[in-house]
Amino acid sequence: MLVFTVVISCNETVKSNIIPLESVDEKLEERGKLKAEDILASFKNERGANYLLSTDYITPKIHGGITSNIKVFEKSYLLINVSLGNLSSLELYKVVQKDYVKRMYYKLKSSEDNITDVNLLIDLNDDYKLAGYYLYALDAEGLLNGKNLLPELTLR
Repeated sequence: MLVFTVVISCNETVKSNIIPLESVDEKLEERGKLKAEDILASFKNERGANYLLSTDYITPKIHGGITSNIKVFEKSYLLINVSLGNLSSLELYKVVQKDYVKRMYYKLKSSEDNITDVNLLIDLNDDYKLAGYYLYALDAEGLLNGKNLLPELTLR
């Protein structure tokens, strides 16, 4: 009985962190979409992740992570372009409050037929600055397995 109560309590905590889409602040939604669109643009831009450095809305952690790991980002961006093709149809489907950030979940469409699911997740801090971004994809062969295709360096 105790285990059941703990499991139910944990599930309720997780569910309570989800912000219903109709309750998402308009400013948060607009800023999130702008940042998500810029991330997609950076995948195709010749400057790659450096494209994001010209914006004024990334946190020092993201700025430092990109500048100190540019070769890793270049490889990730190449993998994204080769395996996912063109990404489009940015659709917000979930927002979750996580510690000091709001994580916004976007569904994308890939131009590649073998890609079955693509999700872009972005973390925005209270100042609407980009504090993290992640790209997950599933393919028919199971090679990508829903792993983050971007370097992990995204803390506040």
